[in-house]
Amino acid sequence: MKTMCRPDRVNRNRRMIRQMDAGARVALYWDFENVHASVLDEIQGDGAYQRQHFKPQDRVVDLDPVIDYAAGFGSVVVNRAYANWQWLGKYRGVLQSQAVDLVQMFPLSGLKNGADIRLALDVMEDLHQHDHITHVVVVAGDSDYVALAQKCRKLGRQFIGVGMPKTNALFKAACDEFKYYRSIVTALTSGEGSLTEENLVYEL
Repeated sequence: MKTMCRPDRVNRNRRMIRQMDAGARVALYWDFENVHASVLDEIQGDGAYQRQHFKPQDRVVDLDPVIDYAAGFGSVVVNRAYANWQWLGKYRGVLQSQAVDLVQMFPLSGLKNGADIRLALDVMEDLHQHDHITHVVVVAGDSDYVALAQKCRKLGRQFIGVGMPKTNALFKAACDEFKYYRSIVTALTSGEGSLTEENLVYEL
């Protein structure tokens, strides 16, 4: 069930986030091809990505607002994205400017590239090797990261999900906090003055 906030509470929540422990460290992971496909389908209609999968893709994902949102929890020490980058070359400039660590995922069958499995394994490895990570942010489309969220919380880390309209409801419930990608982009590109109850989803 969504929990909506009045604008005054929105501003208080944002100030509280900015005032968090300066020692907080954030690991940000993108199931990037999945996110790109979801945003493209949202813009052009269901199945748009599947119809034009095997050709160069235009940029439709806005990285900066999401990275700014993640940075609100603390210093971003991991910023890693998973995709088959063969057709996503138009993102090169923005990915380089944000120093995103790119992981190449070749297709295993059809459109499936196993990024969700690799991402989850990498998160677990990073948490066990780097005790200073306090927050995990996963940006995904329709993949199921419920088990990952549960594991992260079991290890004492805050788990934040950023997703799409088709994101699994169970995944949203498993997060300490969940927000829709579109609400973050809309809020941070339009300014706080445009925040509305309709486009913001906060703690479940």
